[in-house]
Amino acid sequence: MNITIKDIAKTAGVSPSTVSRVLTGNIHVSEETLKKVKSAIEKLGYRPNALARSLVSKRSRTIGLIIPEIGNPFYAEIISGVEKAATRQGYGVLLISYSPDNIKKDGIQTLLERRVDGIIHAGPFQNDKLVPRLKKEGFPFVLVGRKIDNLETNCVIANDRHAAYQATMHLLNLNHKIIGFIFGNNESYSSIEKLEGYKIALAERQIPFREELVEPGYLEFYGGYEAALSLLKKNPKPSAILAGNDVMALGAREAILEKGLSIPRDIALMGFDDIPWVSLKGLELTTMSVPRYKMGYLACDLLIKKINKPDDHEVEQIVLEPEIKIRKTCGYFK
Repeated sequence: MNITIKDIAKTAGVSPSTVSRVLTGNIHVSEETLKKVKSAIEKLGYRPNALARSLVSKRSRTIGLIIPEIGNPFYAEIISGVEKAATRQGYGVLLISYSPDNIKKDGIQTLLERRVDGIIHAGPFQNDKLVPRLKKEGFPFVLVGRKIDNLETNCVIANDRHAAYQATMHLLNLNHKIIGFIFGNNESYSSIEKLEGYKIALAERQIPFREELVEPGYLEFYGGYEAALSLLKKNPKPSAILAGNDVMALGAREAILEKGLSIPRDIALMGFDDIPWVSLKGLELTTMSVPRYKMGYLACDLLIKKINKPDDHEVEQIVLEPEIKIRKTCGYFK
């Protein structure tokens, strides 16, 4: 039987509007009336729906999730992790997405207008103006995948610098001396960290860093393609290419094959992220595997923790370690 507000009102001997005021936490209800309504609720076994609960708690039980580059499979597992953690704790997820060519600068504002209880942002750039505003206003939010330098925020990120160091060392250990690097985006914290890891590995082996071996790929397939074409024109050309994400690595692969070169016989190729496509037979890309599902899950858990403890101003930053996935695109350099 579906218990209604009218049923509660009849049992308590009050009007439906009085019951509604009790459910919404209205202070203009006497203690005696409050006890009557609560007693009726308990007697009838009434369970408020999600909307009623949100009215009582002044919360929507919804979190906002901002995802860039929705076509990039990197974000699919982050979304899945967020949704799993949110559902487990009785929250819904409102997704806002944008592409690099059509950035919705009002995405955060849209989520705030929808009365979300908190926001997970998976694509902030260094020049983001809205994230500092959220921090200033004390609104619960967590960054995932990227952070903003010089801004202390709750976040869940990968150790991109060390991962890029490991990737570069893998290529160096295969005796590659000239390694091209396809850089992501100047405003992406993770891209900057990966470049630093690449530089550190070269310095450790006393190999001079060469600016001309770094080409921008803008985190996109076509960007990786163009970057690889530029690298292949160098004299001498690289014997290996490390791309800052798998999408750019796939673009680089297209360029390498188009030039009639073989991978890995003529040139080794390595990516970053371990998106689903790259393990397919025929591709089998060596890459750094980022725990994307775990990042999303932990980010959601951290956000709900902050929502439930609004007076807790401690900044928590969770850093996860990527793992190398050795497949067939690096081979054994001679």
